[in-house]
Amino acid sequence: MMMMMMMMIEDWACSNNLKLSRSDSVEIIVTRQRRKSHVSLMPTLPDIAQVQTIKILGVTISDHLSVNQHVTNIIVSCAQTFHALPVLRAHGLNKDALEGVFKAVVIAKLTYTSPAWWGLTLAHDRQKMESVICRGVRFGYCTTKQAPLAELAAEADETLFENILYNIHQLLPDRTQSTYNLRSRKHDCSLTVKHSVTANEFITRMLYKDMY
Repeated sequence: MMMMMMMMIEDWACSNNLKLSRSDSVEIIVTRQRRKSHVSLMPTLPDIAQVQTIKILGVTISDHLSVNQHVTNIIVSCAQTFHALPVLRAHGLNKDALEGVFKAVVIAKLTYTSPAWWGLTLAHDRQKMESVICRGVRFGYCTTKQAPLAELAAEADETLFENILYNIHQLLPDRTQSTYNLRSRKHDCSLTVKHSVTANEFITRMLYKDMY
């Protein structure tokens, strides 16, 4: 089955004047979310490496839909910025400018593509990221009025969902009409079946957001 899929992908690439590089391709098998032990599975494609984590457009996701490594990568990257900010301050950058740099670099890194992965974070992941903000406030690089990351992520979710709802709604389930006088929702899309693997992905989260 997987070999057939690979052949289909190669045929598609060829018909679109592209060449699929097997040496640059990897296989990742997504299994039940949050499983405690890793079960080794035999590679289905012998000439393609099987991996437990994959980085897609800067976001690292594991084969059981954990973003713990992604959060760790963000925090390490932000730590490098904390080393640069004192240098900028020593060269005469004022407080407002430092806050601008902090927001443009650190906050941007913490919230980058958050709709794609925020729903997969656990409580300790979010606490570690919030601690970066607290550190910025403590050192005077960030104002105490800075909104919590959870609020920024929620705003990003709403913005993206509204754009999908009104511009590329074909990504959403079919519209539904109800004759019942129910509590109003922000969308009129039919609800999808929630599975353990997809419960926290963006579309499912937004469809069910008003249900709780």
